[in-house]
Amino acid sequence: MKGNLQNAFTNSIGPGSLSKLRKKGAFSNFMESFQKDYEIFVATHDKLDSFFEHYKLIQKQLMDRELIDNFIERIGFHSKLRDYKISALDEYLPKLYFEYTNRLEEIAEDLTRDVGRAVSFPIDEQQFEALTDRQQELVLEAEERIQLSYSQFVGVISGLINIIFFAFESSCKISCSIGCWEFAVLFSKNSIIQHNSIWKTLRKLGKVVEEKTTQCGRCLMDGGCDFEIDFEALANSYCYAIKMRMLMDYEIFFYENSEIWNKVEEYFKKLREIIDCQKVIQSKCLENIPNDRAN
Repeated sequence: MKGNLQNAFTNSIGPGSLSKLRKKGAFSNFMESFQKDYEIFVATHDKLDSFFEHYKLIQKQLMDRELIDNFIERIGFHSKLRDYKISALDEYLPKLYFEYTNRLEEIAEDLTRDVGRAVSFPIDEQQFEALTDRQQELVLEAEERIQLSYSQFVGVISGLINIIFFAFESSCKISCSIGCWEFAVLFSKNSIIQHNSIWKTLRKLGKVVEEKTTQCGRCLMDGGCDFEIDFEALANSYCYAIKMRMLMDYEIFFYENSEIWNKVEEYFKKLREIIDCQKVIQSKCLENIPNDRAN
């Protein structure tokens, strides 16, 4: 199932790359690409043998250099941070969707009562012209209420887009620290780690060629990064996630395209499953570390 998964959406995590996402058709293609990478990572995440052996070499080096305690502490910190954020997501995301749906139903019921018959949205021009002046006023008022409700819904749910991204980023930091010696050292020393470093490390683990050489000069491990787990798909998923966050934070795209929200709901579900798969990898690699410190 492994292969070259690079596409127009995975070659940059810079804000400038958002220009490729501003059209509805492009967003559909973006979500289709995310679907493919999601499926590949989920299908390979439990193929752990080669990755586990690689991690054991990293763990030995950390122990030899007396970095293991700091490493375990940082694993525990980011595990808690991830789980706290996921807990908030689990609690509030279903409620937001439920309350928004209820609000739309209330608006429709109010309009049906006031107009005297059911009106479906969006109402076509012929149906609208057949209404009386007062009925038309009521329809326009209902449309304004719908738009306001949707804008408020997007505004609130944007916070959850950020929450799931940072939960995923904590998971990716853990995955990078387990799989990459250079990253593990920075992680253990509690160094500031930028988004770009996480993405590039995941791509390195996934054998994505970025520079003239794929050999990591600072790695002490034998055999390099060659795993059955598809880290290229995980690196791409990180790219999609950061773009979803930036698209929500920097653009008005979601406010103006209410029909795409079924896709966004699927995004939450799939990214949550990717995080759960990363937790499986973490548990296997760190199974000899006390749960209260590593999970």
